[in-house]
Amino acid sequence: MIAEFLEIKPLVNINIIKETLERMGIANRENRILYPSCYIYENGKTYLAHFKQMIGVLNKNSYNNISQLDITRRNAIARCLKTWKMIDLDDKLVEDSNVFIFILPFKEKKAWVISHKIKIVS
Repeated sequence: MIAEFLEIKPLVNINIIKETLERMGIANRENRILYPSCYIYENGKTYLAHFKQMIGVLNKNSYNNISQLDITRRNAIARCLKTWKMIDLDDKLVEDSNVFIFILPFKEKKAWVISHKIKIVS
């Protein structure tokens, strides 16, 4: 795996963070489909993980199709969450980037299909 999970400290209810993450990722605007990029992983600590990192955890294998762009996108999402005061994290762990992240406004969520590439059980 290119990168480890990114440890975060939630500053708001974890369910609020999970719902927000569900609206951040790659969008097909024509068909109004959003593919969330990141998920919360909890294992004694709380982590932000790209969905490709989660595949390895959920399938108990060494999935290695994650790219540096995937990690850059995860880190950009982490920076957004920190800016919005939803999480805290060690700034040294995430570089600044100007990668595009689609963020679906909450009020538009019902007009879109949220298509998860993995199944997360909360």
